[in-house]
Amino acid sequence: MERLLRLGIPFIIYFVASLIFSLFVLGSAFSAITGGIALDNAVKTVIDLPLMLFGSCSFIFLFMWMKDREQNGFEGNEMPASAWLLLPVIGLLFAFGEIYVVRGMLNRELSEVFFGVSEYAMDAVKAVPTFFIAIFVLEPICFELLFRGLFHQRMREESGALPTIVIVGIVAAIFYRAVDSVIMALILSFIYEYYRNLAAPLIVSVCYSLGCYFFYSISLILPGINGEMSILVPVFILLCAIGVIFLLFVIYRKHGSPYGSKW
Repeated sequence: MERLLRLGIPFIIYFVASLIFSLFVLGSAFSAITGGIALDNAVKTVIDLPLMLFGSCSFIFLFMWMKDREQNGFEGNEMPASAWLLLPVIGLLFAFGEIYVVRGMLNRELSEVFFGVSEYAMDAVKAVPTFFIAIFVLEPICFELLFRGLFHQRMREESGALPTIVIVGIVAAIFYRAVDSVIMALILSFIYEYYRNLAAPLIVSVCYSLGCYFFYSISLILPGINGEMSILVPVFILLCAIGVIFLLFVIYRKHGSPYGSKW
């Protein structure tokens, strides 16, 4: 029971913070509207919710992760220079493949259900800089601290690598309610296992997030997009998958067995 509570505390903190900020923002917006204050102020208050939520949770999770590191004596490994080139490529490849699936093979409604890519969110960040920072920078940082820095690391203290990776992937799928979250969570946890450095999945996650926005923004000029089933769509997806598998294989050959060699 104590172990389950320790694993669940970060998620409880996140959901409690979500509830508090939601009530605060909605209350402020309601007061602004009923008080005769400009509607723009009310809208801005609502838009600032992700920035406040992810910013505050990132700070809390970072503090918790640092406390865990001090108590367990865990020190992350120094990453080689090649990792700073390989890891961003993994994130960008995955983002490119996902956008091709979303825009090339599914309509907007299906893409939001199965892949979590919201066209409304993409349009919103173009007009609101703080929304862009919150969704495409702070959110991946916040969730990497939550899933890899706390949840994965705490499970890994008593469990093998493979069960930990699978469970983290399942929890991520439930948390995000999107199919791609399972694949991405597996990749990020796999990378974290081999590098033993939280910076590794952070780099991939942020580059993936920024890549989604970039490729989505230029998707109209990419071949085989716009809902057309072009032969280029599955070809590009296959190339992205092969690229990710190859890069993970390079990481495995370069660093050998994961820490503890307990799978």
